[in-house]
Amino acid sequence: MKWEDYQQRYVYTRLGDASVGHTDPYSIYGVVLDATAPYVKNKPYCNVRLIDPSLNQRAASLVSNRANTFATCSFFANGT
Repeated sequence: MKWEDYQQRYVYTRLGDASVGHTDPYSIYGVVLDATAPYVKNKPYCNVRLIDPSLNQRAASLVSNRANTFATCSFFANGT
């Protein structure tokens, strides 16, 4: 087999194009701005704030309006 046969191909979704309630998995990329890992009643999780070029361009157009221009991803740990 060739090296190309082992490589996986990913289709990355821009963070600005992601939608809430979408049930299929996303492949995303971005720069981590902030991460928190609170512990709440035996349910550890992590919130990560990400930004990518699609959100950064939106931030440049909203300089006068200080809206949230990042995406928050939550990761939940399985306790078993």
